[in-house]
Amino acid sequence: MTKEYARFVEKLLKKAKIIEVINDYSTVTISKNWDMYKKYPAIGGKIPRKFLLNNQWFHYCAKCPFEKEERCGEDINIYIDANTYFCEHCKRCGNALNFIQDVEHVDYDKAVEILAKKYNMVVLNRD
Repeated sequence: MTKEYARFVEKLLKKAKIIEVINDYSTVTISKNWDMYKKYPAIGGKIPRKFLLNNQWFHYCAKCPFEKEERCGEDINIYIDANTYFCEHCKRCGNALNFIQDVEHVDYDKAVEILAKKYNMVVLNRD
């Protein structure tokens, strides 16, 4: 991989919002979780990866598109500040490229192409 290609992928990942990518495959919702404070206490006065709206805890989540079985609840937690996701059920996690690789069953280069097309970016030659 050339330095130019690596810089291109870095730019692409900065432009790609994980919430938009996941929303293409599963409906993203804002969930209310009353136990959030116990589970994820504020560190240094900041609320990590969560939102506090109207004095209630909320976070973004989605149904897992990787699993075929029906379960109640939404397993994928979406971390806006880190631009990553984590599925509590199947334990898959990562950035937008990892998500596309897993959901589309493609390799890294094809995932870069898919993501670049979504954001109207021209893919550089890897070599």
